[in-house]
Amino acid sequence: TVASVGLTQGDQRIAEICSPRELRHGSGLLPLIDKLFQISGRELDDIDCIGVVVGPGSFSGLRVAIATAKGVGYSLSKKVIAISTLAALGQTVPSSFGRTRVMLDARGGEVYWATFDYQRNGSIVRITDDALDGIEKVLMLEKSSAVLFCETEEGYDSIIHQIGRRRSCLLSFGRLSPLAVVVAMLARKMLKTGDATKLGEMVPQYLRKSYAEKSTDLKGRPRHRGSAT
Repeated sequence: TVASVGLTQGDQRIAEICSPRELRHGSGLLPLIDKLFQISGRELDDIDCIGVVVGPGSFSGLRVAIATAKGVGYSLSKKVIAISTLAALGQTVPSSFGRTRVMLDARGGEVYWATFDYQRNGSIVRITDDALDGIEKVLMLEKSSAVLFCETEEGYDSIIHQIGRRRSCLLSFGRLSPLAVVVAMLARKMLKTGDATKLGEMVPQYLRKSYAEKSTDLKGRPRHRGSAT
């Protein structure tokens, strides 16, 4: 998982830093933020709001990012805006027009996905909520383009060509820019419309149960190996 932090002013990118993949988010995110403001020449208290991706995505990465954003927001009395991973990824789709399903590899043959409508004036309208389904089901939903974001393109190219429609494509994270600036710009737009989540209500949007949830039965008791539910 890659962490990125960015700073914008209006529609202008001020600075952006992407972490190496081996960086541990828990210990590395705050130093990245410090470095961001050092190279930008700005002060942390200068910001108007904080945008943070709330999911779907990595369990640990989302928890660390949200906890950090909420902590900074509380300390500075700044609004923190929750941004969908799929909405942020949707802003990076190149040369797209019309209805497009944006998918994020969830592994195990499943994808996180949402449908967006890319309009001629450059705006993007969300059509569906974020969801989790098998990749074949998502690709067969309708005759529109699909974009799959994945760690590597191996193992997906054949299925895209077999089931996917015109303009369907793969985008590996190795060929993408960090998302922080995109998240910051989306947060600014939401701040203008007053669509900000209260800090106490902001939680990760996993869509998939965590290991702890899977290991607990319906009565809240730990499940033991070999037991049936």
